[in-house]
Amino acid sequence: VDEASRAEITPDSPMRLELGGLAEAEPTTVLPIFFDGEDYLVAGRSVADGAAVEITHMPEGAPSTRGLGRTLRLFLYKKIGRPTNDIGLRRAQRAEDGTVRYDAVTPDHFRSGQRVALFVHGFTSDTGWMITGPARLLEEVGINYDHLLTWDYESFGTSVAENGEKLATALRQQAGLRPDDGITVDVFAHSMGGFVTRCMVELAGGHELVDRVIFAGAPSNGTTLASLVHGGAYILSAALNQTAIPVASGVGKLLDAFREQGEGLADIRVDSPLVKRLDSLSQPSTVDYFVLAGENDPRCPIRQVDN
Repeated sequence: VDEASRAEITPDSPMRLELGGLAEAEPTTVLPIFFDGEDYLVAGRSVADGAAVEITHMPEGAPSTRGLGRTLRLFLYKKIGRPTNDIGLRRAQRAEDGTVRYDAVTPDHFRSGQRVALFVHGFTSDTGWMITGPARLLEEVGINYDHLLTWDYESFGTSVAENGEKLATALRQQAGLRPDDGITVDVFAHSMGGFVTRCMVELAGGHELVDRVIFAGAPSNGTTLASLVHGGAYILSAALNQTAIPVASGVGKLLDAFREQGEGLADIRVDSPLVKRLDSLSQPSTVDYFVLAGENDPRCPIRQVDN
């Protein structure tokens, strides 16, 4: 399929394939799967009780599977009301063996004049790698903080705005941050965490609490990955490449459930209502934003840029 034809295949203008007598066999739920020579990618949905499939997109590449199990686990925990200690505002320390230790946050940890780094992860991730990676690099180049805070959150079934509001509340109640408290707070946000941070700053009064935000790989206008059947295809494509069985009975119903309940991914679709709402704001303008942008292309060689 050439690029022009691929671009014409969308959820609103799908390519329909009639399956004929295949619909009479078991199982009746059939999904179109695209294989690019390396990965299996969900390319659409089953329709007409399995008598046909609609190809809603032709994927360009496979989504990362990093952290997918954790993302699904936290989503299921939320649906069944099971509490977990893996999310929320926490203090982080890097141990000698390379692991990350998390502790509770209380207001008595902080005082005027201190510097705080807050790390907010992306969609299928957690803050562990941010403490062992970016936080360590900051320390090595002489950028030191008195406290390393992390915000881990359920990213799939919870809206981005809700996660941003929860973060602002945690900074006030758990950390005791207040306007003009003399505490410098720098936020380091990756990918979806950039949207969560923007909601915290721009919609939940976080501009009174933080001083700077550094965005890394944050899709400010949304991401097309989140538009793949509202993100359900993204999730299933990643899952397919972690199992030896590419298609299983009932996966179509699972795709429907993801499409209906993926509030977090729906928020970061290209030109989603949340994206438009954030882009239409003129206030607050008191927080400095710094953006690290580029292309995630494995074909490009790694270059070191000297100061």
